[in-house]
Amino acid sequence: MAATLDWLSIVWIWLATLTGHIVAFVFRRRAAVLRPLWLIMLAALSVRLVPAILWQRGDTFDIGVYTLWAEMLWQGQDIYAIPDLLTRHNWLPFQLYLIAAADALASRFQLSFVTLVKLVPILADTGIAALVYRGALALTADERNALRLALIYAFNPVSVLVVSYHGQIDSIPLFFALAAWYVLQFTHSRFGAIFSGALLGLAILDKTWPVIFLPILALQVRGWRGRIAWAAAAIGVPALGVAVYSALFAVIASQVVGNVGAYQSFAGNWGWTQILLLVTGSLQRVGDFALIGKAFFVFAFVLFYVFVAPRQSALAAMTTVVLLFFAITPGLNFYYVMWLLPFALLTCALTWYHRFVSLSFLWLALFYFGTYLPNWMSELIPPNAFIALAILLWLITVAWLAMHLKQITWPRIDPYLALLILFSVFAIGPLLGPGYFWGAHDGRHSVYFLFEFDRVIQDGILYPRWLPDFTFGYGYPFFNIYGPAAFYIGEAFHLFGFDFVSSTKIVFALAILLSGPAMFGFVKRLTGSSQAAFLSGLAYVYIPYHIADIYVRAALAESFALIFLPLTLWGFYEVTLRPTRLTLVAAAAAYGAMWFTHNAIAILFTPVLAIWVLFLMLGEIRKRPIPNPYSLIPTGRFTVSNLFSLGLPPLAALFFGLGLSAIFVIPMALEYSAVRVDQWTANYYDYSNHFVSLFQLFNPTWGFGISVPGTRDGMSFQLGAVPVLLAILSIGVVVTNPNGFRRYWFFFAGMTVVVALLMFALSLPLWEALRLVMFAQFPWRLLTLTTVSLAVLAGAIVYSEKSQGLALPTILLGVLIVLGSYPFLTAQTQLEAKEGPVGLVGLMKFQQSAGEMTGSTAWVKEIPTWSNMADVYLAGKRVKTKIDLTAEPQPEWVGVDQSGKGLRADGERIFIVSQANDVPITFNTFYYPGWRAYITPEFGNEIIRELPITPVGELGRMQVRMPEGRYWLILRFEDTPPRIVGQWLSAVSIVLALGLLVWEFRSQRKAHA
Repeated sequence: MAATLDWLSIVWIWLATLTGHIVAFVFRRRAAVLRPLWLIMLAALSVRLVPAILWQRGDTFDIGVYTLWAEMLWQGQDIYAIPDLLTRHNWLPFQLYLIAAADALASRFQLSFVTLVKLVPILADTGIAALVYRGALALTADERNALRLALIYAFNPVSVLVVSYHGQIDSIPLFFALAAWYVLQFTHSRFGAIFSGALLGLAILDKTWPVIFLPILALQVRGWRGRIAWAAAAIGVPALGVAVYSALFAVIASQVVGNVGAYQSFAGNWGWTQILLLVTGSLQRVGDFALIGKAFFVFAFVLFYVFVAPRQSALAAMTTVVLLFFAITPGLNFYYVMWLLPFALLTCALTWYHRFVSLSFLWLALFYFGTYLPNWMSELIPPNAFIALAILLWLITVAWLAMHLKQITWPRIDPYLALLILFSVFAIGPLLGPGYFWGAHDGRHSVYFLFEFDRVIQDGILYPRWLPDFTFGYGYPFFNIYGPAAFYIGEAFHLFGFDFVSSTKIVFALAILLSGPAMFGFVKRLTGSSQAAFLSGLAYVYIPYHIADIYVRAALAESFALIFLPLTLWGFYEVTLRPTRLTLVAAAAAYGAMWFTHNAIAILFTPVLAIWVLFLMLGEIRKRPIPNPYSLIPTGRFTVSNLFSLGLPPLAALFFGLGLSAIFVIPMALEYSAVRVDQWTANYYDYSNHFVSLFQLFNPTWGFGISVPGTRDGMSFQLGAVPVLLAILSIGVVVTNPNGFRRYWFFFAGMTVVVALLMFALSLPLWEALRLVMFAQFPWRLLTLTTVSLAVLAGAIVYSEKSQGLALPTILLGVLIVLGSYPFLTAQTQLEAKEGPVGLVGLMKFQQSAGEMTGSTAWVKEIPTWSNMADVYLAGKRVKTKIDLTAEPQPEWVGVDQSGKGLRADGERIFIVSQANDVPITFNTFYYPGWRAYITPEFGNEIIRELPITPVGELGRMQVRMPEGRYWLILRFEDTPPRIVGQWLSAVSIVLALGLLVWEFRSQRKAHA
């Protein structure tokens, strides 16, 4: 019976498609007799509703999942908390309510659940046909053509298969996304814009893929106020939907969002990964390349939104972004092909539409009905026909995308910048292979910092400070004293679907690929020479210490901070010499980002920045000559007024940057004394054991070991033979430079020499006087600063303000820089760490073996080497409470949530029954400012009073003394006054920065008008 219905379905779809095209052809020649919109909707609904009623099966897997969703929801269970459903529902919760409603109607009126599930998607697909008509009519004012296009969609076989046969729901978000475009395009009012945002928000709430349209439509809204209102509606609707679900099922919103972000399709069944699977025959190999493909996917989308979307209409950009998705995604579910159909029709790309639909239908039909073919017909179809159709369909999509992009007027890109990015790709080579450099100095640290960061984010804490599992479960305020920017980037990729190791490798890759262009922009602005900027950017990427920072040290935050050093110099150059609102915000943003990424690097770099600004100010003063009757040489106007006028903008930018990063900087500065730092400055970490000898700065040997006392270090401290050679050879160019730029080269040459001297033992008195050890820890860490100065000097050899086009000598020098460091581009990779997979068990083992993630607070007198909590994790169990249940005395009853939900990253909630006063409870958590204890009534959530917390014992654990009674005890990590002040300062600074940018853009627009 099922086979007969499937054959009837093929006949029905072909007849409906043929009829639809005949009708469309007729209405192309003659005017419509009926009202067009009703005709379209009636036709579309009939074509979809009849097969949905007849075919009571749908896709077995998906219909089974829908049934399971409905059962779980009516039982009051959280879908996102059920392990079996984690990979089956990776969307926001709107669709769940439709499924539950279908189940209720089916039970109440004895109707078919399968048909009811398909009903809303059918109505949405019918609505798409109507929107195609209305959109085409509004765009062209040609009613016959609009009717024709709408009928083509109404009778298209692809969406009929996906919606009516399969039972997929993609037509719902597609309808809302298309409606959002239509309302925004043709309703010119503030309410219309807000309504458009709400429609896109509904699309995202139903299924998250329409988020790819969000930046495109945002660009179409007029004015910043309108864009903010539109974005608030687009983001607010899904946020509200998640909040409602969280309230109904008592779940944490971040768990819902995190599960959505983890969605990924199977690599190997579409596009380039399918070709790779055919070539290699290894799913493991395809998976490794798919991780790279995901990173490229994100990078390509960023480039699209920056360079392509602003140059296209909203409709064209939406078409392009779907084509781009189909062309480069590592995995694609087959029913996604219906996304493109309405956009193709509205852009009148009928030739490509028919090619795409024909192949899509054959591909889908072979997938859906291939198992029911007669034997004689199966023998006629080649074994790999399904794969061949998929690859051919992908190739058509790629060709369609290429033709679409050819119509765009592209901005002119500096060829040297493009060449720099191309040459920089070699530096990320070791990151592209399988495995990870687990044995690097901070290789495991970087991964587990991100792991713990994610653990806190998943508990709904958007700004992590306290990491609960560090130091064997006693906790540590790591991100209260360590810049979190690099880990926010890594967390974004993890939520996108990458594992922790891959996310860490992507951040390392970004640190390489973005640092070169940052240096390029700075040197290009300084000199006007693309050739010099190219060599400087390339030298910055390939200087040995930069490579060692990634592949030997694996210092994630420090590597990422290197992006902001040249950007900060550039920003303060602009704000000192040409202060505007825009340059003020840019300089502050770069400086604040440096602080937010790596505070130690920011502290070391700030004196360099101050000297740079002073140097620029003195140079600017010299350009303001006044006559001097006692000298033949005019002197500059070196006055207090000049100094004040020149120094005020950079000083404002500096404090503005600190304000932007105040959420981190103020608590870090004021609460740094609340952690123990002696463990990081004594014994091995004694800075006097790590000075560098002169020959080590030029020693070309390489190693993966650590720094040791003396000169037999296992790692390299070389400046880099090629950058140093280029800097020396550039002396001739610098000396003969007639345009006044040579003073910049002298500044960076002096910077190189001074910083190098600070790495020698002869500077020991200066280290002790300035207490540099508080910031640098190792003298050779100052190599971070020489990477900047040497990179700038390396470009001087080809300085030419009048250079045009690509010059072969410059390219050859670039090749020399790459070859000079190419032997160092290697990493000691292994597939898995000796502690096993990344997780709590691995974290405990790592802390025990390394002894370097056992930070402690100032109240800890004896640093622990293990804990009972670590035993629980090692046994594969979950820690349900941090209370020390072995301590005496105890309250009569301590009620712990056995599901573990009472224990969170930021505290714990337990029920207490005590028949005596002043009964102590000790928590296996280090004391640190911000921990608060409250009691609430047995039935109610209002706080009765706060209880004092006392650090006790050698471990400095928290102890709370309990009063008599029955109540809930809440232990919570809250914000202290410095943290509150920092948050408010950052919030005010961000609002001020946005206000200055809006003010600047409006001023420029008025000036151009």
